[in-house]
Amino acid sequence: MPSHWHHHVEIIWMESGGATLVLGTGLRQLAAGEVVILYPGAVHGLRVDPGVVSRHWVVGFDPEMVAVMPGLAFALTHLLPYRMAGACSPQTM
Repeated sequence: MPSHWHHHVEIIWMESGGATLVLGTGLRQLAAGEVVILYPGAVHGLRVDPGVVSRHWVVGFDPEMVAVMPGLAFALTHLLPYRMAGACSPQTM
């Protein structure tokens, strides 16, 4: 899928196989069992190489629907990127 962004949170779970996560900050190889959470406004895409058998699930939701406090979507979009060091590292995804 080509790079894109949206206003909702997106969770990607790799059930089997592998794929390349394309982020605005770089590339990251995903393997079976990995989960990635993308905050609103994050530019991203997912690439599966030809001949690779891969299965992944994508869930998107509006963070305000599950927010315990108003303004969570704003915090995820505007504050978290400044707290993240190296958005492509496993510790911050």
